[in-house]
Amino acid sequence: MPTMSGSTRGHKHAIRIGPDVFLRPPTAADKPEYVKLRDVSETWLTPWEPTPPGQVETPEPEVIFDRVLSTANSQHFRRFMICLNPTGEIVGQLTLGHIYRGPFLNSIAGYWIGQPFANRGFATQALAMGLAEAFGPMGLHRVETNINPENAPSLRVVQKLGFRFEGLARRYLRINGEWRDHQHWAMTAEDHGELAQNHPQSEPGPGAEAPRPDRSL
Repeated sequence: MPTMSGSTRGHKHAIRIGPDVFLRPPTAADKPEYVKLRDVSETWLTPWEPTPPGQVETPEPEVIFDRVLSTANSQHFRRFMICLNPTGEIVGQLTLGHIYRGPFLNSIAGYWIGQPFANRGFATQALAMGLAEAFGPMGLHRVETNINPENAPSLRVVQKLGFRFEGLARRYLRINGEWRDHQHWAMTAEDHGELAQNHPQSEPGPGAEAPRPDRSL
């Protein structure tokens, strides 16, 4: 596994470092690189992109990035750039969103990998690191993800990591202009305790946060 020597661009801000990729928060300086990756991946990503009612097309990449940056470390969202070892190049994004605490301690995970970097195991590594954060420093009890049944690459990711299939949600999310069914998958902290040893391994980065002292809010 890469070390945290500082030789990799962006490692000093990394919250977790895996074999091939690492997670770090987005910064304003990421915008041109992020927009370029979204542009070259438009055809690849569009079939799975949410489009709220009244919106015909996916927002422009610049608009998406501005939303990502403004909510990257907010009450209900944690968003991360997925970056390549050792270049630091952005290859995708991971979101732990809709975070609710109190008696729920739940989040919904979402992720995407740009087309030039697809099918190399990066999404699996990134989500495994996201789970380590969610069930570690963030103190969550449950992480869910909802996947279009036709999105075979995303289904393979959750299956590899041992998510539990919990059913089919009819017309769950408006995707590319149509209300689409989604498969509902989930993992609890107890599941993670049993499965994590089989996940792609990672280590905390220099940007890792201390565990939350109060997990009730």
